[in-house]
Amino acid sequence: MVYAYNEVWTQQEVFDKVEELSGETLDRNYLTITLKLPAEDLLAQIVQLKKPGEEEPADPKVLPWFWALQYQYSWGIRGDNNPKNAEYLGYLSSKELYPDMEFTSFEKYLKDLLAGTARMPYV
Repeated sequence: MVYAYNEVWTQQEVFDKVEELSGETLDRNYLTITLKLPAEDLLAQIVQLKKPGEEEPADPKVLPWFWALQYQYSWGIRGDNNPKNAEYLGYLSSKELYPDMEFTSFEKYLKDLLAGTARMPYV
């Protein structure tokens, strides 16, 4: 398996950089229900949504919450979306495969975006 990435930024860092470069302040509406929970409490919420013996909830109304909590636990606590974790699991980095490939930094992309000269990503 191969993983490709350019830079690793937290959501907070992205907000901060956008505000810095644009000179605008973004409204940040944090969900305090789960975002500030310790890992044990987040896991407890995930377990509570399942009935004994279930891999995931059968109730379609509960399923989106279950997936959202699992995703939050995956990237927010375990760090599954981190390049170091991918390397640990044996994934090969696109940076190793293509060392001459040039990446556009997130900051440069934001500057170009704000100037109206940014290229569409993924094209």
